[in-house]
Amino acid sequence: MKSCEKQTVVEMRAEMDSTKPKSDMASAKKMRVAIAYHFFANYRVPVLEKLQESPDIDFFFAADSENRLMPGLDTWQPKDKSKFIRARCIPLPFGSMIQLGLIRLAARRDLDCIIYLANWRWPMTWLSAMVARLSGKRVLFWTHGWIRRETGVAGFVRSSFYRLANGLLFYGNRAFNFAKEKKFKESSLYVVFNSLDYATQSSLVRNYSPQNCERVRRDLFGSEEQPIVICCARLHVSKRLTELLQAVKLLKDREVDVNVILIGDGDDKQNLESLAERLGINVHFEGACFDEARIAELTMASNLTVSPGPVGLTVMQSLAYGVPVLTNDDFDTQGPEHEAVVQGRTGDFFKAGDVEDLALKIENWTSSSLLNQKTRIMCMKTIEKFYNPTYQAKVITAALREEVVEVVEVVEVVEVVNLENTLDES
Repeated sequence: MKSCEKQTVVEMRAEMDSTKPKSDMASAKKMRVAIAYHFFANYRVPVLEKLQESPDIDFFFAADSENRLMPGLDTWQPKDKSKFIRARCIPLPFGSMIQLGLIRLAARRDLDCIIYLANWRWPMTWLSAMVARLSGKRVLFWTHGWIRRETGVAGFVRSSFYRLANGLLFYGNRAFNFAKEKKFKESSLYVVFNSLDYATQSSLVRNYSPQNCERVRRDLFGSEEQPIVICCARLHVSKRLTELLQAVKLLKDREVDVNVILIGDGDDKQNLESLAERLGINVHFEGACFDEARIAELTMASNLTVSPGPVGLTVMQSLAYGVPVLTNDDFDTQGPEHEAVVQGRTGDFFKAGDVEDLALKIENWTSSSLLNQKTRIMCMKTIEKFYNPTYQAKVITAALREEVVEVVEVVEVVEVVNLENTLDES
């Protein structure tokens, strides 16, 4: 019931706005909001463009024009250059940085609210948020929040930082629950989830066919029958992809054949290639790939995405293409996107560091050559309902308007979708 109430609250304002005469809309004073980021990565474009469709909010974008912090990600700026405010970043050790221009942004008199990408290690965000509050602006922090319970100095510092804001925009429910434990006002907490380019992904899904799957499997492995597991991520030791290859070797020794696709590049690639050769398992190294159509066809030809280390946007990408995700159960080290993995429905969890358990879970999810349609639907519905730019924009604009938005549990919605699928089959 709560999820229904939430959707009604969020959509009510949009429906009211759509019924207003255009003359009233034009005459009403628009709220002026700046979004302050280190840089705007290209994958953020869909949600930023969706936000700009709001009829009563005028958005401005403050960020560095270059990516100085996360090599490999292209940057975005709005087409209307008058909407872009350059705020140069100067990287510092230990994940810190100085961002020039944030104090000047906070002191501007023509802004009503500032949404900050909130990292407590960035000193200028502290100062800018203080100035913004003192000058009468509303401040929202867009942040991962807490991924684990924190005590001591670290817990005190993070909580103090978040209390600078009028409201917090979290990527997941876990952070929301930790905030409640720390006595943050529930009406100031919002869960916006995360998203990629859902429109493009949906189009690629609609245009995909079983023949595509057969072709990809033949081209890569010479067989249409053997199941495939895939991971699309940077090939870095932190991803613990050696565990994946070791698990596939265990299965091969039991005469269970599973092929592997790895999309990405990184400093662990050579080690992984050597390990695959020594183990005698079939691994296709696609390399770095920025062609979404290619990523889509490789993913949809697979039975399961496996990410033994911390998982993030890989979950969104996989579920959008109807492919479940298997990752580790150490939620204190996971990205908030792991919450989209509902055990037994949209994926699974294995005991962190346990290659034997990883192999067992892979075997369970690849017991048939092709993924069943019911699982595909549940995966895609999860993205369709929550992890997309439209949903994010609705919650963010609701937060700007100070509307109360009740938090939904993804697992509850997935179970409803599962029940609907079961009834359809009966």
